[in-house]
Amino acid sequence: MGEFSTPVSQRSGSRLCDEGGISPYNASPFMIPPSPFMTRLGCGTGVSVYRFNRETNENDLRSPWAVKKVNKKARSGISERLALEASILKQLQHPNIVGFRAISGTVDGELCLAMEDCQKALEDIIEEKAFLEEDFTHEEVLKVSWAIANALNYLHNEKKILHGDIKSGNVLIRGNFDAVKLCDFGVAIRLKDDLSGLKNPGDRYIGTEPWKCKEALKGDVITDKADIFAYGLLIWEMLALNVPHVDLLAGKTSINFLSL
Repeated sequence: MGEFSTPVSQRSGSRLCDEGGISPYNASPFMIPPSPFMTRLGCGTGVSVYRFNRETNENDLRSPWAVKKVNKKARSGISERLALEASILKQLQHPNIVGFRAISGTVDGELCLAMEDCQKALEDIIEEKAFLEEDFTHEEVLKVSWAIANALNYLHNEKKILHGDIKSGNVLIRGNFDAVKLCDFGVAIRLKDDLSGLKNPGDRYIGTEPWKCKEALKGDVITDKADIFAYGLLIWEMLALNVPHVDLLAGKTSINFLSL
């Protein structure tokens, strides 16, 4: 992944500071409160995500940010992956991709990535729908399908980047599907200019198993189609209200997953 530069954090106590004037939203440094004083939105491998409600006044209304923090007991390499994610997000400007805000560290040594807050993950909405036995409307499915297709078209054809982990947990929803945004670029990979494979032979596709394409499972050449396969399963999730191949993962069938 040598094409992506790792950003240098600007540290000032426990302040998360602007970096290179990237965003007009971070005109001044701000204090990161301790984790118990923020709303926990979710977690991933070695990281937790919190909602940071920034201070506001009558003349300065500030939207909340989502802050991804590396856990203190995270395995080696998680901080580097988060820094890499920040360096990728800084390059991306698209209405269907979550916006970068800032990156820095705290006095406790925790790396923090601040991003646009989009309220809820599609995965959570799917779980709610399944519990209530409600279906998505045609309009909701279309909004998500159209938005993520636009995001992937931008990533693949303009930026030559493979997202590498398309799934409902990495799609964020604001309001009544007023905004749909792709997030989590921690395992993104640079593609060849013609999209026929990975630009760096040393890079490895990671993904998440229920959404992995056949070539990823068999160790074949990875192209932009790996994201497209997972994108199809993302739509399937909304229709089925379930995780793809969940029966196979639970060991309830003897079907060979590689034969799908």
